[in-house]
Amino acid sequence: LMATQVMAQVATRNKQLEAILKPSSTATWLQFREEAKINPLTIFVDYKVGFGLTANNEMVLAETKDDDIGMHHYNYNQYYKNVKVLHGHFKIHQRADGMVQTANGNIITGLNLDLTTTVNENEALANALSFMNAKKYLWQNEVSENELKRTENNVNATYFPKGELVFAPANYDVTYLAADYRLTWQFTIYSDDINVAAKCVFVDALSGKVVYHYDISMSCSIGTSTTTWNGSPTISTRLSGGLYQSHNDCQATD
Repeated sequence: LMATQVMAQVATRNKQLEAILKPSSTATWLQFREEAKINPLTIFVDYKVGFGLTANNEMVLAETKDDDIGMHHYNYNQYYKNVKVLHGHFKIHQRADGMVQTANGNIITGLNLDLTTTVNENEALANALSFMNAKKYLWQNEVSENELKRTENNVNATYFPKGELVFAPANYDVTYLAADYRLTWQFTIYSDDINVAAKCVFVDALSGKVVYHYDISMSCSIGTSTTTWNGSPTISTRLSGGLYQSHNDCQATD
């Protein structure tokens, strides 16, 4: 019975999206039919079932951007029980004539988690700092703290980590399965130790263990490249394992 219900739900989802998607679409890259009338502001409400969003899930518009060729881009983040889901995001791309042409991203479906915590923010931060094990942190650097206050024009600005509850995966294999997700405390930690990279650290809100992290330090290298039509422009690459990769890591992201 359960298998039959799941198959019926999948069929309903597929049917709803098939009506608006080209056959070449994939789970993470959608191409919409020209005749489809898509509203980028309500797409995840109008096609909630098709995207596998349950009553506890919603896609929240984070920002909109316009590019140089007149395209409008709508960036959504996934929330489950009003808590942000790491790696759950989608971008909707609309042409200047109003047609929603493509969308790309990822939605974590099948989440079944509660909001119970046994580790508070202070305890989680202590564990995150123990994991980082830096000799000094940027909020302990008076010059850096004052410069941050100046640039943000905010006397309360600080590098001291503020915890946020988020759902995050407890692995690094880029599968993003619902079963891997945990309720965690997220901290952005800036080190003032040359041997310790700045990181986003995720601490399990039940066990207190660091279950996920990623570097936020930039590792870019500036150079030049010879092109056919544009002379020798400046380019940005990433140095990894002694090799320069064509990946611009020289501008910090939002």
